[in-house]
Amino acid sequence: MKKIASLILILVLLSSMLAGCGLKTEAPAVPADQIAEPSASPQVNYKPEIIIGISGKIVSLDPQENTNAQHNYIFRVVFDTLLDYDNQTRTLRPNLAVDWQSDDALTWTFQLRDDVVFHNGKKMKASDVAYTFFTAGLDSSASASFCKSLAKVAFDDDANTVTITLHEPNVDFPYQLTLPTASILSKETLEEDPENGALIGTGPFMIDSYEFGDYVKLKRNDQFWGELPKTQYLNFRYMPDNSARLIALQAGDIDVCQSPDASEQDHITADEKLQLQGYDSCSIQYLAMNTQSGVFQDENTRLAICYAIDRQELIDVTYEGQGNICQSTWGWNTFGYNGSGAYAYPCDPQLAQKYLQLAGYSDENPLTFDIAVGSAVNKTFAQIIQAQLKKLGITVTVSEYDSAGLSTVTSNREHDACLYGFGPNAFGSDMERWIDSTSGVNKSLYHNEAVHELM
Repeated sequence: MKKIASLILILVLLSSMLAGCGLKTEAPAVPADQIAEPSASPQVNYKPEIIIGISGKIVSLDPQENTNAQHNYIFRVVFDTLLDYDNQTRTLRPNLAVDWQSDDALTWTFQLRDDVVFHNGKKMKASDVAYTFFTAGLDSSASASFCKSLAKVAFDDDANTVTITLHEPNVDFPYQLTLPTASILSKETLEEDPENGALIGTGPFMIDSYEFGDYVKLKRNDQFWGELPKTQYLNFRYMPDNSARLIALQAGDIDVCQSPDASEQDHITADEKLQLQGYDSCSIQYLAMNTQSGVFQDENTRLAICYAIDRQELIDVTYEGQGNICQSTWGWNTFGYNGSGAYAYPCDPQLAQKYLQLAGYSDENPLTFDIAVGSAVNKTFAQIIQAQLKKLGITVTVSEYDSAGLSTVTSNREHDACLYGFGPNAFGSDMERWIDSTSGVNKSLYHNEAVHELM
């Protein structure tokens, strides 16, 4: 498990963050409050279109159907949520709702803005919020669990108020409303066009054109209720090969290269035309051992693997040292982490060998297991683990799947172990997904009633 130091270029015209590097321009954009009067400053020219090379396919433009980072880049600028989360101050701030309150964390009342229109010109009303949560989201892939936590939604269009009652008190509820899966949709548009109605938002950009799995082009929404972006178009292009994406950036074919290879960092920083920026993410890569069936039901076997793996070598080889070893399942940037009780298993082959013996393994009866992977990075991780464990007489096979195949294998509990990534939100009890026995992120199938009750 590790925290990845991702590479990122922060564009002032995007509310989300895109991991990567970008071309320097002759006249860099600066915040509006730092621009002097026109007569006292040089002319600032903004490109009419920003082209962003991304590493993953965009397969849906419905915010209630996908939750991964690739899609969220787009959802964040096409749609709006009731509240927003300031990553710098780690506080909530108004968005579509200007005020919110609750006396018991069970019933929440929101006062909405009255100057918001959807991309098709229809005015946003309180009934749109109610419909989004209590009708449209209930049968969705990504928003259903959130929407099902709501017991009742009452609204008053004339007063621009929405009152949401939950099934049980939840102090994290306002924070959950900042996620793209809680984006507000148009009731009237969805009823008129059930197939494409979910593509209409209230954000600063709207969908201009879209080719499944190839590109998404966004156009500035000149009716946006907030400050207008400085550029007219954002073009997200799917470019799966990291090297090809970087070459396209250097050639000027794209303006932003998301997630270049860590091995390219020195070449990027040496190029005066490029700008490289990074940030510490909440993302964690982890080896999940199936605790419910197979060889890893035995705790001694799991401990043997923990002490046998050299995690620093994994980071050094795969990410050029761009990462840290987790001290616990809680990461540094995750809500609730305080460092107490944390223990990082050191690489100790002798101790690993002792646990193997306690589990009943020997030269005559060696441990053999399979690691399922679903990405090129995790395949590299698995191959390094394979080489490390071979020194202890452990035979590891690596089985590669696409994302759907990996999900099927792990959901059916057919895996011995798998390598997986988890990016928890920085706020609230999102870490519960990792250890909740009903969660798809819980690839180790961990189950503990006492811990679940505490969470």
